[in-house]
Amino acid sequence: TAARTVSELLASRLLNSTFQHDQAQATFAQAFEAANRAVLADGEDGSLVGSCTLICAVVDLNQVAVANIGDTRAYWLPDRGEPTQLSVDDSVAQAQMELGMSRDEAEAGIHAHAITKWLGPEAVDLTPRVTQWSITEPGWLLVCSDGLWNYASEPSALAAQVATAAEPGGIDGLDRGDGIALDAGNLYQSAHRVTGQAQVVLDPHL
Repeated sequence: TAARTVSELLASRLLNSTFQHDQAQATFAQAFEAANRAVLADGEDGSLVGSCTLICAVVDLNQVAVANIGDTRAYWLPDRGEPTQLSVDDSVAQAQMELGMSRDEAEAGIHAHAITKWLGPEAVDLTPRVTQWSITEPGWLLVCSDGLWNYASEPSALAAQVATAAEPGGIDGLDRGDGIALDAGNLYQSAHRVTGQAQVVLDPHL
């Protein structure tokens, strides 16, 4: 529900005009508020509604804008450059890293996967973290849940996993299609080839 709502809103904006990167924070904030309302509306018939995380990315020419709430992530995996984690988690582990703890120690902690922001019941802060990135070479934009990154959190380690999953040919051998699916613990994540065309990218199972 949340992913569909955000996708429809952002796709409509892209169809009607170019995505305004200088207004990305406001645009994503409106979309995430709408997604939260949609999640809560699922419970109006008395159904049990759970909370959820959400991440989305808008790719427009050589610019990527990423917005997230929770611990779903976006990574930029260039064909030859240094891979980068674009998103910033809302989690206990991230808070500990911001206080100086190492990634390995923080993500190994007992409360590492406890999220500090979410959409749905009892959500207090709906403001997504927004990151923007300029693309200077071909590559892949990966959006994924902890079902994937929990096995390889560091960008370089995750890039290696993606390349292995894409064999033969590694990441470079995938440029004939729009994306690939990666199976990790029965959770399918998505990697999208960045071609310069405007597109909205979401985790397909949020």
